[in-house]
Amino acid sequence: MDLNERLKKKREEGNYTQKELAELLNVSRQTISSWEVGRTYPDLDIIVKLSDLYKIPLDLLLKEDSKLVETISEKARKSERRKILNYVLLGILSIFIGVTISGIVRESKNEVENEAGLRPSDLVDSVWQLHLDPSKTFQDSFISFGKQDMLVLNEFSVWILPFMDPTDIQKKQAEFEEKGLENGLTEYKLLTIETKGNKYIVSALGYYQEFTKLSDTIIRDMNGTEYKIIEEESAHDLLYYIADYKDL
Repeated sequence: MDLNERLKKKREEGNYTQKELAELLNVSRQTISSWEVGRTYPDLDIIVKLSDLYKIPLDLLLKEDSKLVETISEKARKSERRKILNYVLLGILSIFIGVTISGIVRESKNEVENEAGLRPSDLVDSVWQLHLDPSKTFQDSFISFGKQDMLVLNEFSVWILPFMDPTDIQKKQAEFEEKGLENGLTEYKLLTIETKGNKYIVSALGYYQEFTKLSDTIIRDMNGTEYKIIEEESAHDLLYYIADYKDL
C-alpha cells in the first residue's frame, strides 16, 4: 500500500474529514486531497505530525513507498545544499558589512575635527606644489593625497645643473635616497592621515611625514619645505598629467 492510500485509510479510521484534517495541519483541504490521490507528497515535518496524530510509527507509515522515500531524501539533500549556500552567502554578507562599516568608520574618523580645527579629510583629494624650499633641494615637487594612497612627484635641482661633476651627482643621489626621496613619480599605498595639534601626521608604506598647517593653503613638512594647495579634486589625475608633461 502506497502512502497516499495509507493516509486516506488512516484519516477515515480516525473519522476526520479532509477539511478537519487540513485545519489540524494548517494546510488547505485541496492539499489533503492532493496527498490522498498521490499527486503530491507531504513534507517530512507533516509526515511526523500525521504519525503522531494517527499513533502509527513513522517507518510503518512510509513502509513500501520507495518513491516517497526518494522524494524525502532529495528534499533533504536540497535542504542541506540550501543550508550550505545560506552559510556561504551569510559569510559573504558579513565580509561586505564589515568592509562597509570599516569604510564608514574611516570616513567618520576623517571628518572628526581636532582642537586646532584640523581634520584628516582636509588633505584627501588635494594636490600641493612646492612653495618654499630653504634647502634648495627641489627644482619642483608635488604631493597628491588620495583616500587610500598618495603620489609624490619630485624634480631635484641637481638634475638640471649643467656641467656638474658626475661624482657630485652620484653623491647627491645617494643623499636623497638615504632620506627616502626619489626623483620622478612615486606611489605610496595604505595611506593614513591623523591630526595632532596643528599638524597632519601622514604615513604610508615607505613614507612618513608631518605637515604643519601654516594657513588654509600652505603646509610645511619636517624639513622646512612648504607646499601650497593647487587642486582639490581629481588629485591623482593632475599629478599623472604633470609627470607626463615633465617626462619624469
